[in-house]
Amino acid sequence: MTSQIAVLGVSSLQGESELLARSVLEDVVRIAKQHRSTLLAGTGGGVSTLLAKVAAQGGIPVVGISPATDAKSHIELTGEDPSIYATMIYTGMGYKGRNVTLVRSADVVVALGGQTGTLNELTIAWDEGKRIAIGQDGDALGCAPAIFRGLVPRVSKKAHNAELFDAPNVACALDAALISIEPSSGFAPATDSSIEDLFRQAGAISEGHFAIKSGHHTIEFWEKARLLAMPDLVADIARRMASIVKEAEAEVLIAPPDWRSHPRSCGRPTLRTPGPVLR
Repeated sequence: MTSQIAVLGVSSLQGESELLARSVLEDVVRIAKQHRSTLLAGTGGGVSTLLAKVAAQGGIPVVGISPATDAKSHIELTGEDPSIYATMIYTGMGYKGRNVTLVRSADVVVALGGQTGTLNELTIAWDEGKRIAIGQDGDALGCAPAIFRGLVPRVSKKAHNAELFDAPNVACALDAALISIEPSSGFAPATDSSIEDLFRQAGAISEGHFAIKSGHHTIEFWEKARLLAMPDLVADIARRMASIVKEAEAEVLIAPPDWRSHPRSCGRPTLRTPGPVLR
């Protein structure tokens, strides 16, 4: 089943803030596309308007949730052209009622800055038991995520299974939140042999005589780069590894650097795990 992502954020953008928002939204759209998710926006300008434009360039439609009753009243209320959204839902409930509809329609809520309106949506999401994704790269766009970040430890740990995913950047937090709600593919539990089976299915294990850079020799070579063409397989292996980390209650993961890693790419194409960013 396709997951739905509600994208929240500031209602007005200009100058450097617009450039930053565009950069973050490009990553949000990329993550949504990888997970085959549907994007929802509260409409009315700022982040929602920019999301519709960025998503259109990425070939992903955005569903707009409007506080108005129809297209005419939407333009009068927000000054925004409703045609930029692939689909418009007119709630006729005003901004506060619209916020409830937007959040309840989503599986995951992701926030890029924002002020009191976004904070209202975040608290609704927590009460509604949603997965919430925030990142430090979005903090410059408004104080709502930072306030919410400080608020969560002071309220119930789990409000109807709500979970906060907080990471250095919004894209990584969103990625982890989406992974957490994706159903398992039905493979065997995480064991060395089951992971080996997946490598063999991908044709990523070669047998013969190999001289490796360390000077040692081996009769078997595991070529993990071959897995990268099979993202579903990589996701299954990542889930197994994440379950091991979770069972061990690890607080920190240490891994060798990868020249392909980049702050905006969540370290891809290395394996993804929600463990380090799950609160």
